Order: sequence, then C-alpha cells, then structure tokens
Amino acid sequence: MLKAKDSISYSSIVPDRHLGSQLTLLVALGMFVMVLSVSIGTSIIINQSLTNKFIQNGKNITGVLAKQSSLPVLLRSPAFAKQAREVVHSFPSVAQVAIYELDDVLLAESGDSIPWVELLLLDTDDDTVAVLEHDGQDYWQFSSPVQSDSAEPELEDLEATRKQEQKIGRVRVLIAKDQ
Repeated sequence: MLKAKDSISYSSIVPDRHLGSQLTLLVALGMFVMVLSVSIGTSIIINQSLTNKFIQNGKNITGVLAKQSSLPVLLRSPAFAKQAREVVHSFPSVAQVAIYELDDVLLAESGDSIPWVELLLLDTDDDTVAVLEHDGQDYWQFSSPVQSDSAEPELEDLEATRKQEQKIGRVRVLIAKDQ
C-alpha cells in the first residue's frame, strides 16, 4: 500500500512535470513568435528596398530617354524619335514611352496603349530630373523634362563655364511592376 509519504512525493512529481512542459511550451512559443516577427520585418525591409531600387532604375531610364530625345524634339521629327524609343524599350518591363513637345503636344508614342494618368503639374525647385509621377497598382509612371542647350559655353580664364539649358519638352515612361 501507499503510505502518506509516498503519495505526497508522487503528487509533487506530477505538477513538476506539468510545470516543465508548460515552460517548454512557453519558450517554444516565444521563439516561434520571435522568428515570425523577424521574418515579417525582414520581408518588409527587403520589399521596400527592392521597390526603391526599381523606382530609381525607372528614373534613370526616363533620364536616358530625355537626353536622347532632345534632337527629335528640336527637329519635331517622330522619325528621329524612333531610335530613342527603341533604346528605352530594350530595358526590362518598359511598357510604354511617350515624347512630348514643349506645349505637351505628343510627338511620338510607342508600346502598350495604356492611358497615361494626367496629374496637375506642380512647380518644383529642380525641374531637370526625372520624377515618379504616379505609383499605380500595376505600373509606375515616370516623367522627365527634355533639355536643350540655349547658348554656347562661355570662356572665362580659359575654362568653360556651365551650359545654360532650356526645357523644350518632356518624356514619359510607363514601367510594369511585374518584374
């Protein structure tokens, strides 16, 4: 038979095992929550980093098109704009390209027939760089002014000074987000 002493020791062992399993479960659950939160945080950071990189690449592509479009815009020639458009379409995920003259008159357009999102033009301090015009669900829409030299470089102390540039048009690039 069981003595009182044996029953006490038996009952004290059962709660200890139960307490041990509770502590093990608590530690395992805590580690799971920590791993899950670190995974979610890392995923968000990587997603934001890649998005910023894609947006910067879109601005660079739009800047390249703007530089290559100055002669076609000056000559008002859609035929000359073809080469600039072809270069930009060689970049991945470029869906649509448009080149405009100064008064937003469409000079040339190629690619998909997706309607452009028209935005109110805001006056910015630096209107010489490409900007992200619209961040849509499926596409990023970029815009950049087309610049032209307005004067020959002036010589001062045998050094050429910075050229004065003038806005003569603008370009737009639509880049798909499904890269």
